[in-house]
Amino acid sequence: MKGSEMKFWILKIESEAESLKEIYDLGITIKWLKMELKKYDADDVFTIASKVVQDPRANTLVPLRDARKIDLFKCYNEVSLNTVVQNARLYKETGQEWHLKNLDWSTVKVLNSCEEKL
Repeated sequence: MKGSEMKFWILKIESEAESLKEIYDLGITIKWLKMELKKYDADDVFTIASKVVQDPRANTLVPLRDARKIDLFKCYNEVSLNTVVQNARLYKETGQEWHLKNLDWSTVKVLNSCEEKL
């Protein structure tokens, strides 16, 4: 699967002006990726619960009752890796077939949208 035309890269902070340009370019790349995923209706798995817990009665993961929805495209810097991993497990355990396909497809899309050294 082909990645996005715009690639993610490692930010190099050398001067304030260059840093602002790099951050702006990263923001544009994230928006481009979101647009690509939305075009194929695969962006649903980028909305996750703020807290996922194990339900002992059903022995599956469930979103905490008062968990808020988080848009990873907007709030990626506010979410721990563990929260993302737990939500991916939640989608795999209880999601619909299209959630699994969207997880797989978006993973390949994101990885193919990164520079090789990243």
